[in-house]
Amino acid sequence: MFFQSLKTVILWCFNGVFGKMLNLASEVVILELVKSKCLPILLYGLESCNLRSADLHSLDFTYNRLFMKLFRTKSIDVVKDCQYFWCCSPERSCPKES
Repeated sequence: MFFQSLKTVILWCFNGVFGKMLNLASEVVILELVKSKCLPILLYGLESCNLRSADLHSLDFTYNRLFMKLFRTKSIDVVKDCQYFWCCSPERSCPKES
């Protein structure tokens, strides 16, 4: 029950940022706002949860859908690349700078 509420809050937060900034800011600005304002809410709440595999899958699905909406794509490969290059992947890996 708590996990579903947490997922609802993160979607509400993202849609609030996305709705206000859609025509005013680039994807980069929106992404930085989401990273600084929405993700801390999610991560703080997750520390108190005992997550099952199904919960992690549901969270991953939701997180990927946020990126699909932001970058206007339906390709999971594009989403994974965007997450990787913007240092937003669930694995927290970033490309090495040359």
